[in-house]
Amino acid sequence: MPDFPPIYLLRHGQTVWNADGRMQGQLNSDLTDLGRVQAKRQGEILSRLHISSETEVICSPLGRAVETANLVLRGQVWPVRHDPRIMEVGVGDWEGRQRDDVVAENPEIFSGEISVYDRFLMAPNGESEAELQARTADFLTELSKPSIVISHGITISVLRGHLMGLNRDQIAALDHPQGRVIEIKDGVETIH
Repeated sequence: MPDFPPIYLLRHGQTVWNADGRMQGQLNSDLTDLGRVQAKRQGEILSRLHISSETEVICSPLGRAVETANLVLRGQVWPVRHDPRIMEVGVGDWEGRQRDDVVAENPEIFSGEISVYDRFLMAPNGESEAELQARTADFLTELSKPSIVISHGITISVLRGHLMGLNRDQIAALDHPQGRVIEIKDGVETIH
């Protein structure tokens, strides 16, 4: 497993589409009131962690992540770099659709227990797991100093997998917390 600097992973706050049960993928919806509270909480958590001023802040260019970054960093002087390699996985034909409708139309795909991770990677005309793995691995190769990374649920799961040397089943079993900060140092994860 490669040696990475400390990484602080933040998932964007709850969005209108999260609350409505829609699959977002690389489309966007605004943060809800709860989502804004979650983002501010992440900022409070980071301030208690006494993170070095040399830490880089990197954010997905999708609006919900950018809005989260603005709330997390309010009053801070850290510049934010946007990187498309940490956008959410593309869910192709399912983007913007109600999860329940997609499940009802695809009973053969969704029969039995299936993780959110697997569900997002099964979308027709969506991004493949190999493509997501490749772009997130490429992103991590460029990190040379501690970094705050503001991204999305499935993408953060894959980043966690790279950083901690997890196998596919372990990645698929990870949760996707909002309003929390996932700190990974030397391959060890702490959720704040």
